Amino acid sequence: MIDSPHPRFADETLRAWRVTPRRADGLLESRSGAGVRPVTTAAGAAAYAKLVPAALGPDALAAARRELRFYRELAPTAPVRTPALLDHVDTAAGVALLLADAGRTRDVRTWTIDMWASLGRDLAALHTSPSTPGWIAPDLSAADPGWATPDVSAADPTSPGWVAPDPSAANPAPPSWAVPDPSAANPAPPSWVAPDPLGAALAAPDLAAIRAFWAESLPGLDDLVARLRAAAPGRPSALIHGDCHTENITVVDGALIFCDWQSAGLGRPATDLAFVSVRATPAGVTMPDAFLDAYPSSDPVGLRRAVLTEELATLVFLWPPFAAYNSQEGVARVRARGASLARRWRGR
Repeated sequence: MIDSPHPRFADETLRAWRVTPRRADGLLESRSGAGVRPVTTAAGAAAYAKLVPAALGPDALAAARRELRFYRELAPTAPVRTPALLDHVDTAAGVALLLADAGRTRDVRTWTIDMWASLGRDLAALHTSPSTPGWIAPDLSAADPGWATPDVSAADPTSPGWVAPDPSAANPAPPSWAVPDPSAANPAPPSWVAPDPLGAALAAPDLAAIRAFWAESLPGLDDLVARLRAAAPGRPSALIHGDCHTENITVVDGALIFCDWQSAGLGRPATDLAFVSVRATPAGVTMPDAFLDAYPSSDPVGLRRAVLTEELATLVFLWPPFAAYNSQEGVARVRARGASLARRWRGR
């Protein structure tokens, strides 16, 4: 480990590591804004330097430290492949990770059925991994893999499977979105609870943005929003990646390598399973059945319902601000996907 508070954080770190820049295609995405530089180590090995200077702000530093902690504490025993951590820096000036080159990402449109099946199996292994002391691996054979299944045939949203929101509350978030009680028998360390942007959006939705983007595509939008907010997701209980999509997965000799662990922690398995589809949708890709078929469950209908609910909620509550970063064709695909999911979720 290197300890340097020098303001020219990136340059000093790279010099101390004795790495040299190199050219590479297919650079990995970093959701925090971190600089990801392809380098060659002093020993001649290909690597990547992931650099997060303090100037990026406290949220970026927190994400970088979460990822560093993952590589140091969980990656050695994780049941999925990850890049090797070669060195790191953690100072007031910033956080940096030197990671072994883990290959290249593949365009989601070129993913094969075998690759999707491998992803389903790998995520099941991750979600059942007792990787942190005190955790209990979730029972993926249970009927509730992340969300309660609402009774869409009932006119009354307080029927079994629903939790009615309290309209008198300032932020009527479903109570099950709360952080697990640390006094519980098997608490997760508080700092390992995964970031939950969907939970935050359900608690305090940007209704103006939601209506502006979805009103024409989703008839009965206000009712749909209310029902999604009332649907009760299960207690976060699994180690999840937290930002799982094909741009964060490299492929080497048919094996998948999971990168960018800045959102890892205790969360809902459905979050990982649904977000893969959310990110693939603008490219015109729909998940093949092989993906969830490879994810073991004694209740495949319940599993698919949980993933359907998570994906629909993510598109409705979180996706509108990202429309500006997508093509018109991509936006149209997202709207069409949202409408299709809503019809299925309502049982039509």
